[in-house]
Amino acid sequence: MDRAGVRSLSRQGLSGGARKHGSTRKRSPHCWAIILTGCGASAWQGEGNQEEVIKTLESFEQKYPDSLNLHEVSLLYANALIATNQAEKAAAYLEKRRQPARADIELVLGRAYAKANDAVKAGRDLPRNLF
Repeated sequence: MDRAGVRSLSRQGLSGGARKHGSTRKRSPHCWAIILTGCGASAWQGEGNQEEVIKTLESFEQKYPDSLNLHEVSLLYANALIATNQAEKAAAYLEKRRQPARADIELVLGRAYAKANDAVKAGRDLPRNLF
């Protein structure tokens, strides 16, 4: 799915989809932008298009700092960085997101350090935080 595909989904009336299925609550355009950005990035990751995932999500946190999907988006973004041999950037990105401690962040952070050939950091905190 490319950027045009995501925009076309939006134009085809996804904003009215909630009302079609029984919900009377309207979603704001801002809410749909967050949802479509996350869905588009997930689709591109599923297709193996990590560069598009990075392009889509690199400014997500600045655009939508209060998003409920921020944690999942952070993981998508970091995994895409690791897949494109930018493990050091992924590790730096995840280091800022370690609090509160979450096992999935710690696991991906350990993978980033391992891919960056930093075995000391990859093994230092991982077992303590996961177990």
